[in-house]
Amino acid sequence: MATPTWEQVALATGPGEGAEAAVRQAYKEAGLPEPELVLMLPSPAAGAVVAAWLTGDEQARAALAEAGLAPESPAGAFPAPELPGLLGDAGPGRSVRDDLRTKPWERARAAAYAELGPVGWAEHWAETGGRLWPQAERLISDLRRAIGRLGDDPSSSVGERGAPQETPSDRSRGGRDVGAVLREATLDAVLGQHDAPWLFTFDALDAIRYGLAAPDGSAGKGNRDGLAGLAGLARPGDPSEGDGFGGPGARDSRDGGEGLAGRDGLSRLGGRDERGGPSEPGPGAGEGRDGSDGLDERGGPAGLDDIPDLDGLMRVAEQAGWWWPYERVAIVTERPVELHLDDLGRLHRADGPAMAYADGFALHAWHGMPVPAGFGAVMSDLTVERIRAERNAELRRVMLEHFGFERYLAESDAKRIHSDETGTLWRVDLPGDEPLTMVEVVNSTPEPDGTRRTYFLRVPPWIQRAKQGVAWTFGLAENEYDPQRET
Repeated sequence: MATPTWEQVALATGPGEGAEAAVRQAYKEAGLPEPELVLMLPSPAAGAVVAAWLTGDEQARAALAEAGLAPESPAGAFPAPELPGLLGDAGPGRSVRDDLRTKPWERARAAAYAELGPVGWAEHWAETGGRLWPQAERLISDLRRAIGRLGDDPSSSVGERGAPQETPSDRSRGGRDVGAVLREATLDAVLGQHDAPWLFTFDALDAIRYGLAAPDGSAGKGNRDGLAGLAGLARPGDPSEGDGFGGPGARDSRDGGEGLAGRDGLSRLGGRDERGGPSEPGPGAGEGRDGSDGLDERGGPAGLDDIPDLDGLMRVAEQAGWWWPYERVAIVTERPVELHLDDLGRLHRADGPAMAYADGFALHAWHGMPVPAGFGAVMSDLTVERIRAERNAELRRVMLEHFGFERYLAESDAKRIHSDETGTLWRVDLPGDEPLTMVEVVNSTPEPDGTRRTYFLRVPPWIQRAKQGVAWTFGLAENEYDPQRET
């Protein structure tokens, strides 16, 4: 079977094989005893709920139970009733995420930076992980947002949670904010397949280390699959438009914007510079939490030979989704069973969930925007009345874009505000939102058949005159707009 590329790893669906063995290998490589239990769960939502339950205080557990999310209850949304018997009173132990992921990554990045220098490191990131970063970051943020909304509506089905609600997303239950409890749990996760950008970056260092051609993005360390697997590979092409350097953020953003560097990130090793690329390591760049100073035994800068073994982490990423490592237990979750994206790599599907897991946890999205279940079906049969009836302003804007502003003006009671030599200004009120205001203009250049096309230009609601609106589209004041020849 062909080795998957890291891009394929990041977007893989369906159950993996050998995740438990890979997790145990990752513990060994970090110098940790193997966990007593590797608990496989069907979704990151289930993983976050169980992690929050096992590590939370009484108030957190009460809040989860009241929201119908108690994993110890078979009737819960994500049941795991065997947990108390399996773990006893000692609990899961401390999180070992720093030992497994943060510290090794600090060492790897410091070693690579010492070897490649600031320019070489930025170029290496751009050719490897930077190409996968924008899409992976979107998926991570989408999942964190949806998991944080699990407690929004306890009466809804699992598959409907995560959609926009008119009520606040962070309902306080049992004295604790359910959304905050769940979002905090997601920040303790190792991201599995969604760590692909960073793992690709580190994986590709083996090619440089042994003087081979740059890799094509195939997953798997050279020392695992044989160095011959890296030889002769073509240099990757330029990143797709819009990817740029887009490097991972070094700061912890608890509102869902955390970078792939992780909760502590690699803040001492630098984040984005002003151009969006990976910045130079900050003070103490090579200094790990174990007191290491990033130098080799001779006192010189650590080079690529100092990169720790990340084979276990890479194997987990190839076979599993998010996972939570603790001293006694590792909570590992499956990859989605379905994943649907639009041409820009955003979650999108008209006839079902854009991302779905085996336990029913699902994300519905329309070109990247979270929407309720069934929203796609509504879009196929829109009317002016249905658009007006939509209470959620964001969803109504999506409906308008799909329906067409010109068509909406024609079929609604749009008011003619002003006309002059440039065109006609129209306005129609929208419930709970700013008015839809557009200028109707006629192209001064005729088509080949002699007809002239009509266009509608959306302008801000404060526009009062047609010429003022057309001038605004050019970034000009009304008195500055005096075209000698229109095209």
